[in-house]
Amino acid sequence: MTAHKNKVDVRAFRSALGTFATGITVVTACTADGRRVGLTVNSFNSVSLEPPLVVWSLARSLPFAADFENCEYYAINVLAEDQQDLSQHFASRLEDKFSGLGFSEGLGGAPDQGDQGGGAGGQADDDLQAGAEVVAVGQDDAAGQEQEP
Repeated sequence: MTAHKNKVDVRAFRSALGTFATGITVVTACTADGRRVGLTVNSFNSVSLEPPLVVWSLARSLPFAADFENCEYYAINVLAEDQQDLSQHFASRLEDKFSGLGFSEGLGGAPDQGDQGGGAGGQADDDLQAGAEVVAVGQDDAAGQEQEP
């Protein structure tokens, strides 16, 4: 990527992008040592139907960014309209975001909310560095599950 010559007002840019309506997801994974990690993500999208690929991104500055970069599997839990509390919970800086929540073990041990919303998940395929973000591309091994977000 080439450097921009004009200085961008980060707050104004974020505010402008914030007007775009998007779905909210909670992306979860299990680290090699068995620790569960999760965060709220609104940068989720499909890339390809054949093979079924999805993409999402996270800030490299997050303390657990390396956990996601190094995971083999993850779960993308698409939140339903009435799950705003869960979205805010996973957007927080809580140490254990899973305490008291009903997540089951999904592919590769990634915490999965099951039928509480829609979902995707599968094998991490590629991570791309883009500015201050990691763009994660993965194959959706859970494709075709019929759930209503």
